[in-house]
Amino acid sequence: MKPKTYKLREICEIKAHPGGWNIKESSNPIHWKNGTIPFYQIKDIQAGNLNPDKKLTIEAVNEWKLPLTTENSLLLSAIGTIGKVFYPRKEKCAFASTIICLEPNPDLVEPNYLHYLLQSQEKEIKNLAVGSTIPMLTKTVISTFLLPLPPLSQQQKILQSFQIVYNSIYKTEVQYQDTLLKILQKHLEIGDLLFLKYRDSEIRIKDKFKLVAGKTPPSSSSPLQKNKVPLEVVRESLHLRAKTNYFLIIFRLRHSINKAIHDFFYQEEFYYISTPIITSNDTEGAGETFNIATDKKEFFFSKPAKLTVSGQLQAEALAQGLGRVYTFSPCFRAENSHTTRHLAEFWMVEPEMIFADLETIINLAEKMIKYVINFVLDNNSAELEYLENYDKENKKEIINKIKKISRTSFRFKKISYNECIRILEKNKKTFAFDNIEWGMDLQSEHEKYLCQHFDNSPVFITDYPASLKAFYMKNNSDGKTVACFDLLFPRVGEMVGGSVRESNHQVLKDKAQKTGLDINNLSWYFDLRKCGYAPSGGFGLGLERLLMFLTDTENIRDVIPFPRYSQHLEC
Repeated sequence: MKPKTYKLREICEIKAHPGGWNIKESSNPIHWKNGTIPFYQIKDIQAGNLNPDKKLTIEAVNEWKLPLTTENSLLLSAIGTIGKVFYPRKEKCAFASTIICLEPNPDLVEPNYLHYLLQSQEKEIKNLAVGSTIPMLTKTVISTFLLPLPPLSQQQKILQSFQIVYNSIYKTEVQYQDTLLKILQKHLEIGDLLFLKYRDSEIRIKDKFKLVAGKTPPSSSSPLQKNKVPLEVVRESLHLRAKTNYFLIIFRLRHSINKAIHDFFYQEEFYYISTPIITSNDTEGAGETFNIATDKKEFFFSKPAKLTVSGQLQAEALAQGLGRVYTFSPCFRAENSHTTRHLAEFWMVEPEMIFADLETIINLAEKMIKYVINFVLDNNSAELEYLENYDKENKKEIINKIKKISRTSFRFKKISYNECIRILEKNKKTFAFDNIEWGMDLQSEHEKYLCQHFDNSPVFITDYPASLKAFYMKNNSDGKTVACFDLLFPRVGEMVGGSVRESNHQVLKDKAQKTGLDINNLSWYFDLRKCGYAPSGGFGLGLERLLMFLTDTENIRDVIPFPRYSQHLEC
């Protein structure tokens, strides 16, 4: 016997609601005109009760016919709602960009009971979401949900009000799933996952359905195959990488790290500032800058212009007034390098603060990194677990490694450059570059060894020779070294570099001249020292290298959406 149906307006009120089950736009055979549609509407379409090409309006929705169930399914208003209840209101509907959700009229059901039912379901789902942005909701978990029935008097009142005649009811979870599958197969392409948006989280329901929004070409012509392919192969199709699970996870983690960095500096009472991308300065003095030119012979800015290699100099100027500032922006280095650690365009966070000695700057860098790691552990554990198990044959141990260094009680190692040379000298037979002497620049193999030497811990190396560092770093009392540091990380190498800034005008100017910099373009920077300069210091942290460490990614080109490097400029 076919169940009797009732026009929705006879039993329910309507409201627009930001949560609920939804279907994204699909092409043929059904064209969804208005963004997302609730699951129960599929049943109406199947029954011929709704024209899918009809524009959604309050009037159209009021004409929907909704099959009603009995017993425990009574308040589960249609397929796919699984106990999720919403309070109905007819006013203020906005159907173009939101989901339409239904519920029995509170005038017909005790409002306190509806509230209780809603709270019981939210609690179950919240419990699944603890410590993860992708909690797993399986059929087994769903079967444990307890949906309390209302008192008998309320049941009778509901039954009488709804005039339900429904002899064919889905009795079991299996029957429920089979029926839903049959309905969906008539209208949609079926995959293996179904996504449920719950607040800011995604709940993935295993062993169910994936709703496909659009067609793809045959596998033979598609750049992305069903089988797992090496990351360097996927890198050849940068515009499609976000469609793969691996890079979807990487880019989510990148988002979380960005948020954590801003949150940290907000808590530390730093001001976020914007420093220019176009500049006339070469901050590092290495000459590895990108020049900017137009097709005209004369200079657009009346002088040569470059893409910035760092926002530090401008940050120093703003710190003189604001006290504690940071900039977070792209930087550009014209390094003709093809290593796994270098990019021509990368993102760097650079805090600057006045009246800070080297120890204060070092402590801030360590505190910030631990804050970011803990933020990711608290909010992205599912993403990290996915990366750990991405390669079944070579599983990675990401979470335990980063947990180890995230503890407040765990302190990063700290040694001077002099100590560093002594350690390397004792073990120089280990290295391909074995000419270990004071004044040398550290090679990648040296950085890797130092982290391993200290039990795979991050290592601060302080007080480098002045000849190896930038002109703006403050001289130490020995006249040979400068008050600076590099922070080395396992597998990544140098992640952070910082220093106290030279505060003496003449000393700073002399050092810049020795480096071969154009001091005319830096006159404003020198002038800061003449106008009540408060000694300052800060550091720069490369976002991509931090993400490499947190995800155990081998190539820096796989942690940025559109990598720029020598001979490669795609998208």
